[in-house]
Amino acid sequence: MHGCLSDEIPCHHCKSICTIDWEAKRATCNRMEMINEREMQCGFSESILSGTLFQNSQLSIQQIITFVAHYLSRAPPRYQFLSDEMELPTSSVTKWASICRDVILKWEQMEVGNIKIGGPGKIVEIDKADFLKSKRKRKNDGRWIFGGIERGGDKNKYFLIPVETTDADTLLN
Repeated sequence: MHGCLSDEIPCHHCKSICTIDWEAKRATCNRMEMINEREMQCGFSESILSGTLFQNSQLSIQQIITFVAHYLSRAPPRYQFLSDEMELPTSSVTKWASICRDVILKWEQMEVGNIKIGGPGKIVEIDKADFLKSKRKRKNDGRWIFGGIERGGDKNKYFLIPVETTDADTLLN
């Protein structure tokens, strides 16, 4: 769903479940079938990274997971920290930060509905962030996210909402 690895990969030819070799990072179909009175193996094989955010990456899975953990746990500004800590060029940090933002936005749109937060005795922090798609900061070129988190209680409740503008009328609604 989020482009992460799956424990079960269906064969693209016969739809049976492939055997996964985690060491080699390959999924192979071993299903035997009769073709022209001969028993033949399906033989389908592909990388378990195909169709995931790990596909065609120059970084290892461990580096990507470490990057994501730092990205999610550090408050901005974090680009210089990520570049220094992970010994990555700024172009890689920019690329992976963009991927992280895209995954967060897709997840948020799928998982979180209209959650109401706040109330008597509750502390709510709100903020906005510009998820800019372009390197040039032109007006209306970005995608704004407005969010809030309710602190305290058993677990923090939060919301993230994409908005076109950040004027008072839009944010108060």
